[in-house]
Amino acid sequence: MALIRATALLTSRQVTVYKWSGVHEGDTFEPVNMATKNEKGFQVSGSFGTSGAIGLEGNLESSTSQVWFRCTTQGGSLINLTTPNRVYVIENDLWNRPVILAGTGLTLDIILMAREAM
Repeated sequence: MALIRATALLTSRQVTVYKWSGVHEGDTFEPVNMATKNEKGFQVSGSFGTSGAIGLEGNLESSTSQVWFRCTTQGGSLINLTTPNRVYVIENDLWNRPVILAGTGLTLDIILMAREAM
């Protein structure tokens, strides 16, 4: 179990990209501030091991909040990736972080990209 810190791959006024690397079961995630961005894409790649599932959470309070809510896709479903994939995130939360929902033997990389609406 480790706290996985986000690495900023790209930071500009229009686009921000964060990556959490080397994710395994039991890990938790450093939240990232997405206050000025309102269009988000969430991507997970790697091995999902046995029954692996990854979601995205957000809140409007702070990075240290104890209250986090699951984010949803354009279709209104909770984000629940079980294979390498990418989805568009509906919510405009101030803070976001991935969450491991299930699985053992995970070895994943997670990317959250956000941009200002044009």
